Amino acid sequence: MISRASELLAEFINKERKALEEVEIPHMPTLGEAYEAIAAQGIDQQFAIPKFLGLKVVSGFVTVGDRQLPNQVDCMLVDGEGQRIGLTDHHIYPIERVLCLVEVKKTLTKDDLLDAMHHLGAIKRAASGRIAELLDREEFSADISQLRLHFAQISGHAAPESLSDRLLQPLERKLLFHSLLTDHFTPATVILGFDGHKTEAGLRGAFASILEEHLGPDGGFGVTGLPSLVLASNFSLVKCNGLPYILKRAPNDWVVVASVRENPIRILLEVLWTKIAQYYGVGMPWNDGLAMESLSPLLNAAVVHHEGATGWRYNSVEPNEASLRHRPAMAWEPARLTARAVTLFGLLIAKGGWVDTCDDDLSAYLLMKYQQSLDEICAELIGTGYFMREGRNLRPIHMHSFLLGVADGTGHLAHDKAKFDEWCEKHGHAPHYLSLLLVDDDELGDKS
Repeated sequence: MISRASELLAEFINKERKALEEVEIPHMPTLGEAYEAIAAQGIDQQFAIPKFLGLKVVSGFVTVGDRQLPNQVDCMLVDGEGQRIGLTDHHIYPIERVLCLVEVKKTLTKDDLLDAMHHLGAIKRAASGRIAELLDREEFSADISQLRLHFAQISGHAAPESLSDRLLQPLERKLLFHSLLTDHFTPATVILGFDGHKTEAGLRGAFASILEEHLGPDGGFGVTGLPSLVLASNFSLVKCNGLPYILKRAPNDWVVVASVRENPIRILLEVLWTKIAQYYGVGMPWNDGLAMESLSPLLNAAVVHHEGATGWRYNSVEPNEASLRHRPAMAWEPARLTARAVTLFGLLIAKGGWVDTCDDDLSAYLLMKYQQSLDEICAELIGTGYFMREGRNLRPIHMHSFLLGVADGTGHLAHDKAKFDEWCEKHGHAPHYLSLLLVDDDELGDKS
């Protein structure tokens, strides 16, 4: 479904662009408004967003708390009716009822990208500050189940069970939790350039140089303020916060931004549909099978302490255009486990879904059998994104895990049975799984 919807949206945009290019428009603000209209009307199509939910696309302003922000937004995906500004087509909406903010550029130059990042980043910082105020007053409440899942996948540690428990986390995890909290409960921010950088490497380079040139507390871009999505010509930059993408290179290494070469309109719908699903608590008709975007890491983020201050340190990854252009297409596949990891997963099942990472006898057994310590094998499992540490224990992140054993002792692991079945059929495997189900009466209570 999402593939067809993205095709229809791309056809709509291309048709409207061709019609616009046949008209001479010397006045630049008018030309800009024309492209903003194409973006707004494209997103507002029935095949792009489910209208029955009360969604609409408008331009205007947002309020945060009792304050109206001065930043006018080209295009906003909003819930329900807002306050119309006089007889204009502009509206004012509280930030809590805005699902997505879109800045539209005909040609996304580096200067335009910087301007849009500042513009949307200011709104995001105001929204983040508002959430922090409400948390301090214990007046913020929300379903954090998806946030907890994404926190565990990125950090490899169990998330706080409640919002108040976030204060008990080490500082590094506390900052990550707040960053993800802001992304989950504020609008997605999208910078949409119809034209711009001709290569993926060029877009990546412009983004990385902006961050390098604007370091520090004054004018810098923290993780919270980074855009959810940047589109330029045929390329995209996506924020890997679980909405919908997550990318890990090592157990303690969060890839916060990655680039994509696939259909950028599809990437836009992926971000919009994920936010819609989260906001309304509904399922969206993805039906994308094993299709999967090929993400190339651009920006790694880690929390650092320096001279009494704490913040995010970025490291950029800079492959050349040739290597980006020739990276292979991706499809979903289960995590591949070594024989030693399969053994530890079997012990997880035998012990009811938990393994004590400080068990000296178990560590000695694994070291003798595989010449690797319990910590090393735990790190392998955590690196798959399917396991986490909870105190001194190792446990699966998801309530249901499936393992398909291979004759050589290795295995394939997943938690999504529908995708796993499709993958098995594609590769000629009989879907006979070893299954681990964690029974949880209240989702966050005692497991058995």
